[in-house]
Amino acid sequence: MTTYFFSANRGPVVLTVLILLSMATVLQASELPPVVQKTLYEAGQAMENGSHAKATQILRQFRQAHADTPHHLVEFTLGNALSMQNKPKDALPHYQRCTELEPDYAPGWQNLGKTALDLGDHPLAGRALTRTYELGGKKDHDLLFHACAAHILGGEAKKALSGLEHLTSGKAGHPKTPWLEALLKVYLDLGQEKKAARILDGMLANDGNNAALWKLLAQIQARQNEYRKSLAAWEIYTSMHQPTPEELVLMGDLYAAIGVPAKAAESYEHALVRKDCPKLREKMVNAHLAARNPAKVVESAKTAINKRPSGALWQAMGRALFELGEYDQAADAFAHSAQLNPGDGHPHLMRGYCALRIKNRDMALTALERAQHFPNTRAQAAALLKVAATL
Repeated sequence: MTTYFFSANRGPVVLTVLILLSMATVLQASELPPVVQKTLYEAGQAMENGSHAKATQILRQFRQAHADTPHHLVEFTLGNALSMQNKPKDALPHYQRCTELEPDYAPGWQNLGKTALDLGDHPLAGRALTRTYELGGKKDHDLLFHACAAHILGGEAKKALSGLEHLTSGKAGHPKTPWLEALLKVYLDLGQEKKAARILDGMLANDGNNAALWKLLAQIQARQNEYRKSLAAWEIYTSMHQPTPEELVLMGDLYAAIGVPAKAAESYEHALVRKDCPKLREKMVNAHLAARNPAKVVESAKTAINKRPSGALWQAMGRALFELGEYDQAADAFAHSAQLNPGDGHPHLMRGYCALRIKNRDMALTALERAQHFPNTRAQAAALLKVAATL
């Protein structure tokens, strides 16, 4: 029976093992009443012969006959006998009773913690293993880690924090990788991302080829709005590991956030090669538009419109065609945009601009009069109508 703490980046770590004391050790542990000594001896002989069921019967008969004078070693040994029969649920209350009768008996606490882990009661396991660590003089650093791991598995990250910070402080020797990984998880669970980033920096100093750590660092830095640092981490990550389409989109968004739309468009384009998405095509078109690359806007917008037309795509194409001096085609694009997005006055306004450029008075008057019906374009349309009237 083993219980594991699963790390995001590494294999499972064995938490603890069941303590099975020899009868000689048990009988020498303290001065026992003769009846207790006799019972433990008989139970021990049965267990050494592999008859755990017989040992269970002997110990239960003692409990029944001496209900008024219970003994912690009887409870402890009975818990062990049941555990050896793969009955952790039956063993658990006996370990609990053992620790109630003798709160300073470390083997009882450790077996209680181990059994609680097997049963998935992680909060109880965390408490029991912490107590075991304390009773051992706080010297067993692996045991402290196991206690912290149980707290994490039980959703009690805050209870694991001080122990893990101690383990990784250097006071417990050179920090082990599982300790650092556990503290990293705790910091993330508690929303302490700046501290998590510092842990990652230290881990990467020793394990710079770990792609998963670079990815996690990039994600944390992005959440902290440190977009340039995040992109640097993403670039390292993508040099070690083929990014998913979703990761490429995220990188594109970061490039857009720091004002590098050309690189954003490049990331979106790479993502589209592997996963087509109408919304992503629209983002790529807008990135090309922001990068002042009208030829690319027209090319990408045509493809996107053929797949799923939208008012925004037609408007982007119209703006690109306008920049290229293709005013007739731009006017047609804005007309399509206005048709698909009737609540926006900008397509009418821009169609009016196109008409003025090609000196088409009727088109200009029609488009600008429609633009006057929208609050956000009314003033500009009114000014341009005066110009159109002079054509």
